[in-house]
Amino acid sequence: MLIFWDAEFTDFIDCELISIGMVSEDGQHELYLEVQDFDLSKCRAFVQSTVWSQLGQVAGASVSRGGLGKRLRDWFERQPIASDSQHDRDLLADALEGEWSENLEGWYDTESVHGQCRI
Repeated sequence: MLIFWDAEFTDFIDCELISIGMVSEDGQHELYLEVQDFDLSKCRAFVQSTVWSQLGQVAGASVSRGGLGKRLRDWFERQPIASDSQHDRDLLADALEGEWSENLEGWYDTESVHGQCRI
């Protein structure tokens, strides 16, 4: 079963994770975390106007940068992950502090099919 996920981050150039949301393809497993100590000064205008107002609405989602990797590793089960963004994958690598668990064996790159989908 796949885990689909997305991340919000400060800027494409000075990238720092703000939040990460994950859901299993059957909808039975979800995780949403917000990094409480990201650098506000790194945020581009879009993030300031769109993302900031959405933060703090989910109880228990707030986590320090130092505790983020452990929360993520504790949640993962042995399943492949789907992602549409190299930026998101890089941010996940940073959050896991280079400690990829065995359950993160492969990636499904949904960006390759993104252009084929009609919504």
